[in-house]
Amino acid sequence: MRPFSISHCLPVLLLCIFCSGCTRSEKDGERAHITILYTTDIHGDIFPYDFTLDQPLDASMAHMMSYIDTVRQANPRGTLLLDGGDLNQGTPAVYWSNYVAMRKPLLAAEVLNFMRYDAVVLGNHDIEAGEFVYADRLPRQAKCHILAANAIEARTGEPMFEPYAVYDIKGFKVAVLGFITPGIHQWLPKSIWPNLSFTDMIGSARFWMRYVKEYEKPDLIVGVFHAGKETYPVQTADSAKWQTDGVLTIAREIPGFDLILMGHDHLTTADTVENRMGEKVCLLQPAAHAEEIGRADIWLSRESDDQPAVKSIALQRVPVRGLDVSDRYVQHFRPKRMEVDSFLNRPLGRTSEVLYGSVSLVGPSNLMEFIHQVQLEETEAQISFASTLSFFNDIPAGDLTMRQIFSMYKYENQIVKMWMTGEEVLQYLEYGYARQFGHMRNINDHVLSFKLQADGSVARDKFGPVMATPQYNFTSAAGINYTVDISLPPLHRVKITSLADGSPFELNQSYTVAINSYQAAGGGGFLTKGLGWTEEDIRFHTLNESTHDMCYYIAQKIRSTGMVSTSGKSNWQVLPHEWWLAGHKRDLNFLLPWLNRKDSKPLN
Repeated sequence: MRPFSISHCLPVLLLCIFCSGCTRSEKDGERAHITILYTTDIHGDIFPYDFTLDQPLDASMAHMMSYIDTVRQANPRGTLLLDGGDLNQGTPAVYWSNYVAMRKPLLAAEVLNFMRYDAVVLGNHDIEAGEFVYADRLPRQAKCHILAANAIEARTGEPMFEPYAVYDIKGFKVAVLGFITPGIHQWLPKSIWPNLSFTDMIGSARFWMRYVKEYEKPDLIVGVFHAGKETYPVQTADSAKWQTDGVLTIAREIPGFDLILMGHDHLTTADTVENRMGEKVCLLQPAAHAEEIGRADIWLSRESDDQPAVKSIALQRVPVRGLDVSDRYVQHFRPKRMEVDSFLNRPLGRTSEVLYGSVSLVGPSNLMEFIHQVQLEETEAQISFASTLSFFNDIPAGDLTMRQIFSMYKYENQIVKMWMTGEEVLQYLEYGYARQFGHMRNINDHVLSFKLQADGSVARDKFGPVMATPQYNFTSAAGINYTVDISLPPLHRVKITSLADGSPFELNQSYTVAINSYQAAGGGGFLTKGLGWTEEDIRFHTLNESTHDMCYYIAQKIRSTGMVSTSGKSNWQVLPHEWWLAGHKRDLNFLLPWLNRKDSKPLN
């Protein structure tokens, strides 16, 4: 086995110098220039069009295609195209392909084939589409390698997908290892991945690194992780040692990687770290939603066959906005675009009132009342919990089509029916509102809980003001009447006065509860942290789960009634009312310019 050699991550400004030097003297097997193009977390932005807002997109895979074609023309035998996961979820287009047009070719596979991807690593949202998609349609139809070394087939104990792929490029051997975040255990219900388990990335990466080095003897090793740089432990008693992210730990502790490509948390980096052997490891993560392409230019040279390859690597994050769309891409997928539009324009019914998505961030709203109606009717539960999952744009009165459904509810969650005691219902709400709402000490304080800097100002990142918890972990309830007093400290705010029909609410009584599948699996920590439940406790309290996703049930509800109507009255309120009235308007004005921007979508 050849010993590991040096890996230099060069600043991007040096890119042209090394590229020209290699081009003049390049000879297969002795010197080579390889370009790796990398995309991640595209979340269904396949078309240059936002189907929910009904307007063009300035960043999409159609824009990426034009850049990819240019790079391939410049380095036709030395370009690899890789994806880091979460491609097949997030827009009405892929929803249509995954759940509606199930007898047609899978749109995600068609795109991967047309763009000639070499390998794709599965992400947690790719698993969300269900076994028929991720285990059957995608592997059967996609012509590229599907990687996920730590996604284990429960019936065989072996990886369900390929753990790695090897490419012979200009006489050099390049190995690409792929891994998926194991946090799926706490985000998705077991019914979606019945024949899978997800092992720890560190142990899996250590095993496959040894295996690939011994049996493949590659000149370059690339790790593709659907996971972020920092470490976030899984919060369940059964799997506390696992990490949902933690790629930085892997880069430092497992020698062998020359380049690590990351995703999942929608952050960005083009950096280098040193592993425990003192060797440099390059880290690259471009922006999500097709806004950037990651590019690694790698120069390999070797004096003789028994010598290790010497490597130099330059990293780049290429902005996609401003690029032209690929005409051949647009023409090829035009028929699919028309089919998606036809699906979205199907009439469902009407609403006689404006449905307010933005207000649900800071208090009661008629849109959330409607979501609760659907959950209660479908499950016949006594109480409903629901999070703010709209696109924050208000839906005007008038005709409703499938297009508006995706404005109301942006994720493919199922509905789970559970049972809880009254005490657990109270604790659930206390946990949610402790993170959602700040502690108002006067009328000038924020209603929402923001992360604050040392000087007391609200922290900001590229997504705008930073909330203490993302909006998909906000909460509200129906089936009970209650108040939330945010002048009181967290965990001492909620007072439940009665059930919705006015009958007494008892702390020692058991109630049936409707909850989305993300939180029912432990996502957001409502059950694991808020109630202290283990995975075994969650299974014990689960009664049943819906066969379809929430968007399906919303559409069915509108079709069956022909009209969306709400009571106009709220079953809960935030106190002190005058403080809330002033503060919630102030916070909405503060947030909405960011929340309605494409590059500030809240993360899952």
